[in-house]
Amino acid sequence: MEKTKTDTLSNGIRIATKNMPHMHSVAMGVWIATGGRYETRGNTGISHFIEHLLFKGTKKRSCKKISESIEGVGGLLNAYTSEEYTFYMAKVASRYFSLALDILFDIYKNSTFDPREIERERGVIKEEINMYHDMPDHHILDLIKGLLWGSHPLGRSLIGTIQTVSGIRKKDFSDYMITNYVASNTVISVAGNIDHGIVVREVRKWAGNIGGGPSPIFEGYKKETSEKKYAIRDKKTEQAHLAIGFKGVERSHKDRYAFNILSVLLGGNMSSRLFQSIRERHGLSYNIGSSVEYFKDTGAFVVSAGVDCARLSKAIKLILRELDRVRQKKVSKGELERAKEFYIGQFMLAMERTTSQMYRIGEGLVLLDRIISQQEVVNEVESVTLEDIQRIAQRYFIEKEMKLAVIGPEKDENKIKKLMKF
Repeated sequence: MEKTKTDTLSNGIRIATKNMPHMHSVAMGVWIATGGRYETRGNTGISHFIEHLLFKGTKKRSCKKISESIEGVGGLLNAYTSEEYTFYMAKVASRYFSLALDILFDIYKNSTFDPREIERERGVIKEEINMYHDMPDHHILDLIKGLLWGSHPLGRSLIGTIQTVSGIRKKDFSDYMITNYVASNTVISVAGNIDHGIVVREVRKWAGNIGGGPSPIFEGYKKETSEKKYAIRDKKTEQAHLAIGFKGVERSHKDRYAFNILSVLLGGNMSSRLFQSIRERHGLSYNIGSSVEYFKDTGAFVVSAGVDCARLSKAIKLILRELDRVRQKKVSKGELERAKEFYIGQFMLAMERTTSQMYRIGEGLVLLDRIISQQEVVNEVESVTLEDIQRIAQRYFIEKEMKLAVIGPEKDENKIKKLMKF
């Protein structure tokens, strides 16, 4: 299997490609190492706002022309904002690679930030904020973030608030772009039926003149001394939504893959412990699962669920019982092997897609400054032991550091507080 190839242009833009000659498509991404944690309290949401605005028109393409140019050849165009990067992507048939790359760099370099478009999109984002507040399964994740990270930028919503979105002006966008959208923190990743040399040539043509200063830096995370342990939003809902969170490990930590497997064991699929207990045995929930999140200097482990309002307390107790079980007793060898095979199987299936390969190599460069090979992922997962799982559960599932967020018809804070124990 051909290895991933990399190059760096003279202006600092890094390029990574994965040739998949058996495919008919090519997926490409433009990654900029800036996002929610690079923002101030006053401009919270500006990274996401810019992500929207870059599709609203350039010097040579209108908003409609941008979408028509990709969709007119059967392609896809999308973007995403995270805490540590902003990402723009396209997927097209291989013969349209140059067109798609042209469009991605056109919006990167030449977006006009028309005041009329800014105001229209400001209204759209405000409605997006309102929509998420009406979606408790989404809003609960913002609440648990706030509990886990407190006043740090990681604790704020990526889309901002009505107040911050209302206050951002055209000059703010321009200033942010000048500081944060620079060659030194930009990565181009491409996967599919395309030659590395062609990619380098085309990127140099469209992006060779991108300059800028040094890469921006973000505020490191330091644990706060007075952190809230729980948050309750009394809201009339058909379900009570909850999230239980603990601090985890940073992205490059040696225990990252052990955390991934622990998440599979607890809430990663239909045979996981939480799914079997909360849904199958007790019928308390339709959706329940666990997830892990990694940043440059910290991380989190979160369990979330929507449950019967009348049985919220029981659901919380049962979830904590499962977390405590994995602390108190090693999982069985068979259970661990099934979880590892599930993770590896899902990973390898994803690697058959151009989009997943493009994402893997781009994220590796922009976040880790290196690309993790597929074999390395498999080796790291296979090396996770029974002792590793119990050790990290004991180390990180700590009662005094537990966070609990609830949205639903619940007003009794004392009752919720009393539940926060193993």
